Amino acid sequence: MLPRGKLVAMIDDFAKDFLHGRLKVIREALVWKLDALSEYDIRRPRRRREPISLAW
Repeated sequence: MLPRGKLVAMIDDFAKDFLHGRLKVIREALVWKLDALSEYDIRRPRRRREPISLAW
């Protein structure tokens, strides 16, 4: 049986590795999508037809 401190450290390492992997995949997808856009399209402000509702 592992001491309580070691168990927490293992869970933290697992969580960090998992989250780092997810962020890497998401970043790669975002870069792939942005590569297809021109510099103008990347930097221009978005326009929405309807207002954004902040009330859920």
